[in-house]
Order: sequence, then structure tokens, then C-alpha cells
Amino acid sequence: QGPTPTGAPASSRTLAVVLHLSRRHGVALIVGGLALCWLVELRSGGAAVVPPHIFYFPILFAGLRFGALGSLCTALASGILAGPLMYAEVASRSAQPLSEWTMRTVFFVVIGQILTAMAAVAVDGSRRELDDLDAGRALARAMDQSRFEVYFQPIVSFAEADHVTGAEALVRWHHPDRGVVGPDEFIPTAESTGMIRPLGEFVLRSACEQLVSWRRSGLV
Repeated sequence: QGPTPTGAPASSRTLAVVLHLSRRHGVALIVGGLALCWLVELRSGGAAVVPPHIFYFPILFAGLRFGALGSLCTALASGILAGPLMYAEVASRSAQPLSEWTMRTVFFVVIGQILTAMAAVAVDGSRRELDDLDAGRALARAMDQSRFEVYFQPIVSFAEADHVTGAEALVRWHHPDRGVVGPDEFIPTAESTGMIRPLGEFVLRSACEQLVSWRRSGLV
């Protein structure tokens, strides 16, 4: 066996978990995160004692999982929880001024959208990295499960009365879901993940074994 694809960094694995969460679980985590932020802020003494910046965490999470719309809805909910539903000072039970929590809500929305846009760039890069990693692992599994097969296409010389002068070895991947997959679809992935070496060794070994078989049967 040659080299196999390495694992993704911890940040990419974490991002993969977020992106692959179901919609229901994602919404549940956002609601739970908002409730937790509200309790932490309340126990901290109120918005005037500790600025409720902790709400940016569920806002960013919503942006990663549901995009700009998710970030917007979570930012508005955060503005309400950290505004009219939160005391300025819990000890005195004083309410926050309208202008103060309204401005904070605007910041939640604007900064949430900016963070979501910035995270989208990282998400696209990580998604491609994870896709490449999954493809490399699929090739490694296919190699372990003997799903590759070599076909031989004859090379004919028309100058010698259609005499067969050789054969071209063509590798195919018998995919369990997609059927027979041509090399143009998996060779680039094999080259980028290091699987090209064991795959090349398999093709060379198969070609040599076939040549021996042809010689023994008198075809060569």
C-alpha cells in the first residue's frame, strides 16, 4: 500500500460538523445558545454591567449553518433578548433605554452579516478541502476492497495487415453507486492525495500478470 490521505485539521473537522448538522439540530442549537447567552448575561449583572457580546457566538453559528438570513434572524432575536428582555442592572431592575438596545441590535445585525460574509470565504475553501479528503478516502477504500480493474485495449498496426502490436492498459473504478467510473474522474484526485502511487503499482502489476497469462496461453 502507498500513502493514504491524511486527516483534516481540527478546524476543518469542526466546520464539517457544523455544515452537516440537520436543519432541526441547527435551529435547536441556536435557540439553546441564545437562551444560554441570556442566562449568562442575567447572572453577570445586566447589559450595563457586562456588554452582551456573548450573543455574537450564536449569531456567527447561525451564519455558518444557514447563511445571511440565519444570521439576520438570530441577530434580531439577540437584540430582543439583550434589549427589552434584559435589565440594564439586575440589582436595581432598571430597564435599558430604547436608543441603547436598538443601537446594539443594529450592531448585532451589521457585524453578524460582516462575519458571515468573511466566514463564507473560509467555508468554501474548507468545503473543497473536505471534498478532496473524502474523495481520497473513497479511493483508498476502493483500493482496499479491490474495486479497481484493468482493461486492455489492443493496439493494431494497419501497416502489418491489422496485426496486433501491443495493448494499452486502462484502469476503471467499479463504484458501488455510480457503476464503472473512468480515469478522467478519479486520476486528478489520486494525484493530489498521493493515491496515484499505489494505483499505478496496481496497474503495472496487473499488466505484468496479464502478459504472463497471455504468454502461457500462447497468445504472445
